[in-house]
Amino acid sequence: MIDNNIIETRIAFHQRSCAQCVDIIFDNLVKMDLLDPKSEFFAESKNRIFHGYFQSFYPFAEFFIHLPTKSREFFIYNSSLFVAMFFLDQALDSLSNTPSTKVRSFQISSYLFLNYIERLMLKEDSQNIMPIFYNYYREQTEYLVLEKKWTYPKLYISKYCNTDRIHKKGILLLFPFELLSRKIPNEIPDLALIKDMFINYFSFITLADDILDLDDDIRNKCITYPIALHYKQTGKFLEIHEQPKRMLSDVTAVLSSFQQNLQNLEREVGKNSLIMNNSLSHLRTGLRKVGIRL
Repeated sequence: MIDNNIIETRIAFHQRSCAQCVDIIFDNLVKMDLLDPKSEFFAESKNRIFHGYFQSFYPFAEFFIHLPTKSREFFIYNSSLFVAMFFLDQALDSLSNTPSTKVRSFQISSYLFLNYIERLMLKEDSQNIMPIFYNYYREQTEYLVLEKKWTYPKLYISKYCNTDRIHKKGILLLFPFELLSRKIPNEIPDLALIKDMFINYFSFITLADDILDLDDDIRNKCITYPIALHYKQTGKFLEIHEQPKRMLSDVTAVLSSFQQNLQNLEREVGKNSLIMNNSLSHLRTGLRKVGIRL
């Protein structure tokens, strides 16, 4: 058992490293005149990206930072995927963002994706990897479109109202595993198992966040798994502050399943993530406040 003080020290170290990585990306966006560092949009976006990035993507660092220098550069390069996804989502968020914010967000996401693609095209096997990236990007953008189709919930339900597709909300974050499998497969013998860990982790944090943000998603007319599940069960959308027992019971069972899968995979790999465990602990605390105990 690791001492709590040691855990807090290590988490703080990773947070500082994560903040530095976010700074590098935002400094470049300012340099390219895509962001005004004095604007409220800059400060709010940077804060949201740091917290989301640290929770969802930064655990990669714990598993792969021991690899050679080029692989550490690989990690920083792939970090821009999370930032690009954030701004793409903001560009499509028609209710909570102003027209100018949406256009600016689209500019930023386009710039980051184009930079990422340019780097991919320099790789020796670019002809093989580009179609794979396109499929990930298509899946990611299709999800972002369908979650906004509030008046046609059955489209979302038919595609994503299934527990093994919850991670599709952030499917593009798994694309780096495609690159690692080609780049240094022999140095990571458990790569497939680690990928399964991340799928279960993404699924848990996605579903937990969707429960905790339920009222905001209803206000913004953004379909998520809990909203789709309730609609599938009742034929009706959830109301704000509504907490249907059947849906919450089913979601609790699904979260427990992801949690158990993750624990089993950690034992099989022989390694876990302090960031993952810290994030899961905070999410479980939040879930208890809405009546979900795991």
